[in-house]
Amino acid sequence: MTKRRGLSSLGLGLLISILGIAISFSPGTSDWEEAIGLGLLFKIRGHHPPPQDVVIVSINGETAAQLGLGEEIPDWPRSLHADLINRLTEAGAGVIAMDIFFKKPGIPEMDNRLADVIDHAGNVLLVAYLQQQAVESGVEILHIEKLLPPLETLSESATGLAPFVLPKIPVRVSRFWTFNGNDEMPSLPSAALQHHADPEGHLVRKLLITAGLLPSDTDIDDIFKYLRSDQKTGNHLLKLLQTDPPTEITSSQLQKLTALLQLYVGDSHPYLNFYGPPGSILTVPYQALLTTDPGGLHRFEGKVVFVGYAGAYQPRQKDGFYTVFTQENGLDLSGVEIAATAFANLLQKETLSPLSPSNLILLLLVYGFAIVLLFRYMSGLMGILLGLCAATLYLLLVYRLFAQYNLWLPWFVPLALQTPLALILSLTWHYRQMRISREQLRELFGYYLPNDVIDRLAQDKDQAMQQSEAAFGVCLASDAQQYTKLAETLEPQTLQVFLNRYYEILFTPVRSRGAWCPMSWETPCWRSGHRQHRIRAWRKRLVKQPSTSTWHWNMPISSRNSLPGSACMQVSWSWVMWAPSITSNTGQRGIWSTPPPVSRISTNCLALPYSPRERRQPACRAL
Repeated sequence: MTKRRGLSSLGLGLLISILGIAISFSPGTSDWEEAIGLGLLFKIRGHHPPPQDVVIVSINGETAAQLGLGEEIPDWPRSLHADLINRLTEAGAGVIAMDIFFKKPGIPEMDNRLADVIDHAGNVLLVAYLQQQAVESGVEILHIEKLLPPLETLSESATGLAPFVLPKIPVRVSRFWTFNGNDEMPSLPSAALQHHADPEGHLVRKLLITAGLLPSDTDIDDIFKYLRSDQKTGNHLLKLLQTDPPTEITSSQLQKLTALLQLYVGDSHPYLNFYGPPGSILTVPYQALLTTDPGGLHRFEGKVVFVGYAGAYQPRQKDGFYTVFTQENGLDLSGVEIAATAFANLLQKETLSPLSPSNLILLLLVYGFAIVLLFRYMSGLMGILLGLCAATLYLLLVYRLFAQYNLWLPWFVPLALQTPLALILSLTWHYRQMRISREQLRELFGYYLPNDVIDRLAQDKDQAMQQSEAAFGVCLASDAQQYTKLAETLEPQTLQVFLNRYYEILFTPVRSRGAWCPMSWETPCWRSGHRQHRIRAWRKRLVKQPSTSTWHWNMPISSRNSLPGSACMQVSWSWVMWAPSITSNTGQRGIWSTPPPVSRISTNCLALPYSPRERRQPACRAL
């Protein structure tokens, strides 16, 4: 691993990480992650067992038909709701949350009876309507929230009033509000948890007084407002419960009190952790509860009961919301089911916890660098397979944290965006580096091998080395005389410069004609298509010295002129790398062979090109 390659990999990893971060924080990406990423995690997990502390009493399409009433619940006799509350009170229900807005007055006698029953139960929460208005004030638009309570006689009898607002944007519901009205008014699930964990507020008041944070005469409503406004106090109380819990409370009360304090110090707009499709939470039909034998009401003892529209049969979907568990037949989760889900999440501390912005940036940085380094240093098919394995392991980790710890890690951006980008850019980088390396090798070996041979070696070394060919051509072997004597008189650096210059003078005219110079490879010298006039041109270059019987090349070595035609020179220093041999008349082709090395070359051979049709013996003269 070279330093340059390491720096390039770090740069590519930084690029992938920055792209992932930029995409994650760009508008609309959170919707993708929520709709696709979170939706897939819910679908993979499927049904999740809800807690046993919550029960839904459902009003559906069959309820009105069996009771002989119309489908508009506000028009039903209020005496039915009174009977329902009486039965739940007899069963020992802990909290009754009525997700029915009693806006208009009914028959006075029945309204009064319902108010008396609510007052006698002492644990009934009524839903209120939160009206939002936009008021222009100069250049600004002020959004005002106004709480519209139900019927006055009922409001005065109820333990508490609480709205339950669900967002209309985006279309798919995935979050809820724990507090409304400038973050001070508990929503219906939060109010149900507060009355379920500490109905009178005695436990919280005692903790605050013990810690010396509030005087003993503080009103309970002021206490909860104080906890919401000063989250440091809530965190301090949580630490006290963990380190030194009160001895007079049971483990169940401690768990509820911890959930209540966590509600006041937590996020006011958490993500819902759905338990499954409609009907996942224990649901009892409204009409069945009215007719159930008293002995069968034990299931409601100590439970928080939500009453409202719900059930598998809702022909008009009056209170349905599109969620990740919306069924193929169009059945949505109802508002009361979402309220019960929110309460169960708060009670069990199971609301989903997404990563904070800083942790999200850190995760995308680490994943970006990791996946890039994996692709960069494990190239080819192995790198792709390992990258897919790493992505799969990351998805399994995300699912495990989601299913067991309610921790929501993003996977859409890392797997659907960062991983493909890292793969594409890494493969492009690999291809670029291979192409540069091949061009460098081509340039280096181009002095000794033809381009087609280099390509064959690069593609399949074994096959290329096993091939042998015969070719027509002119081959010239040359030796540097008195090289040893010359080398002994020069410094190594000077000798190196001299030899490089000498090679350049020899190779330049050869290469300019498209020929090549084999030094130690068993490959064809040159493929010739020369005519007869080429042969005569080579013969004219050979001259015989008058005083010797040696043949010399009639062109100074230092000349920069190109050799005529196409030729190949072999320069051998101190030993013979190759020696040529010529076949007989049967083949009439010049072939390279590999004799054992010797200390010095003393003969040169020139094989003249010829036409295969000519029965002419190639010339080989001793020099």
